[in-house]
Amino acid sequence: MATIAETVVVFAPQFSGDSRIDSYVDLATLSHDIECFGVLYVYAMAYWVAHKLTKADQEALAYASGSVSGTGPVTSKGAGDLSVGYGALSSSTMSATDQEYLTTSYGISYLQMRSSRSCYGARLIEVDG
Repeated sequence: MATIAETVVVFAPQFSGDSRIDSYVDLATLSHDIECFGVLYVYAMAYWVAHKLTKADQEALAYASGSVSGTGPVTSKGAGDLSVGYGALSSSTMSATDQEYLTTSYGISYLQMRSSRSCYGARLIEVDG
């Protein structure tokens, strides 16, 4: 089976040779439960890392262009003068962290995998009376 770093490059070839991958893989493995994700672990972590790398690049571009760091979904991109437009996050019962995952296709894929796992999905809480 491929490593998380190798899978990141399969899912997001634009990050091939990116020196930041190993650091984000370390962070992913420290903040996620391998047993919960089971067979999806490598794939979910690769999507998580690709999301974080994409967001880091978007924020660097926003900083370089003098605009406020993007926090919502990308609504427009430019090439000539390097511009990126961000929309507002929707108001919902979803946490701000989870809403942030909706800002990239990699984050959405990560959320889909995470929500398919019972230890991360919705839970029924019983109260003893």
